[in-house]
Amino acid sequence: MPKWGDEYKLKDNDILVNSTGTGTVGRVGMFSKEILGDYPFIVPDSHISVVRLSSKMNSYYIYEVMNSMIIQQYIEDNLAGSTNQKELYIGILEKSLIPLPPFAEQQRIVEKIEEL
Repeated sequence: MPKWGDEYKLKDNDILVNSTGTGTVGRVGMFSKEILGDYPFIVPDSHISVVRLSSKMNSYYIYEVMNSMIIQQYIEDNLAGSTNQKELYIGILEKSLIPLPPFAEQQRIVEKIEEL
């Protein structure tokens, strides 16, 4: 089994974006260490882009923003490849303009969303 550096191993609250496949590209999820079970770590394959955030960003807030219609449309509009195999390049995610209010406001927004 190859040895993986820590930078490749999924960490709690990493945001995962499906980067390949018609109909599934752009789907966003969040990793939770609770799903590891008996496995010591998980390394995503090349069809998953991992968004690892700084401590100034609330993962749940960024997850909700990335699932918003505006960001999902931005992703859809910027896919590359043929009709049968669409590809989302990491540079598109890096160029996404995501509003970033202060951390306390991010938390408040998440709490309001959870109330819905």
